[in-house]
Amino acid sequence: MGNYNPQWVEFASQNITNAIQTIEKDLKESKIAYWQSDAHEYAENRLVKNAPHDGILRGIKLVRSDSSTAQLITFSAHATNISKHDKNLSGDYPAALIDSLNSATQFNMFMAGMVGSHRLAGIHATEYDAIAEAGSVLSHKIQQASISNVQDSVAVFARHIPIRFGSSQLRISKNWKLRDWVFRWLVNPLQGELTYLQLNDIVMIGTPCDFSGEVYVNHIAEIAAQQNKEVIITSFNGDYAGYITEDAHYETEKKEEVMTLNWVGPHYGNYFAEMINKLLSK
Repeated sequence: MGNYNPQWVEFASQNITNAIQTIEKDLKESKIAYWQSDAHEYAENRLVKNAPHDGILRGIKLVRSDSSTAQLITFSAHATNISKHDKNLSGDYPAALIDSLNSATQFNMFMAGMVGSHRLAGIHATEYDAIAEAGSVLSHKIQQASISNVQDSVAVFARHIPIRFGSSQLRISKNWKLRDWVFRWLVNPLQGELTYLQLNDIVMIGTPCDFSGEVYVNHIAEIAAQQNKEVIITSFNGDYAGYITEDAHYETEKKEEVMTLNWVGPHYGNYFAEMINKLLSK
């Protein structure tokens, strides 16, 4: 939201370019590995109690020849643990997690996983104490992670796959929705793409939405295992098309994730799962 700011774009792009040029002067041979750790007790499905949820911490680890490391971390609990009435700027639990892991020789980065219907669980504190506790327990889980497929060379394959959307379906009650031209005027036309990056047998897929881990558990995990691929799916890639949740909830749940924040209508959980499974099967 907000007006286009070309000065900000120029500022950001120039700083990224400068950083890349600095990095290129300090390249070292490295090894890459996939890792994961079971943290199911710290995530839950916030749409339906005891419904399937994704609770795996996943990531990629790079180890350089000088022993310094970099690590990408994903988790499917939505970082929405500070009251909406709090006006302070906060990185929520991902910031606490990164702070607990970073050191002089280790760099860590967090990306939102399949957060479309998930929240933190198993945390006894609230507000800022909760994010500190979550950062601590998840850091411990990562330090116990199982590492697999350590390799010293990488085959890189990348694609951008446009997604075809129908008319918007933003509901204001169960049987009433905004007309598509009103949605386009208020927000933007529905648009987006799947971003596909494969590093050996590690597959990263970025989705333009709040993508639900329940969809992954019910429709994608088995295919990923059959294809012997380590799959990392993230939300909020590029454009934004609302919430993509399990289709079974569309007619039965009144929570805002399904009612107000689903902008695409029914059947899109299966639609996204089918697209992702076809990519994994190639």
